[in-house]
Amino acid sequence: MQMTSVEKTRSTQAMRAMALALFPQMQWRHHGIGVLQGYVAEDVEPEVRLHVWATELVKPGMAESGDIHDHRFDLLSHVLCGQVGHEEIIPYESEDGT
Repeated sequence: MQMTSVEKTRSTQAMRAMALALFPQMQWRHHGIGVLQGYVAEDVEPEVRLHVWATELVKPGMAESGDIHDHRFDLLSHVLCGQVGHEEIIPYESEDGT
């Protein structure tokens, strides 16, 4: 699995400062795969969100069903604290049809 960590750049520092300043007034949504989504800019292009990942946020049953998901849109991510894993899974049909 590819892991992405914090890049220590001036732009990352600026994004962290912006996220901390906006944190208390953001609208939040709890996603069952273990993330809180905070909306910085919504219904505009590009939409900007802040994600806070934590194992404590995983809803019951998600560990068994998995957190594999996809997006209907392209996205660009910046890790502001900690690290995040990214793994692409490409399904295929086996010879026995499963």
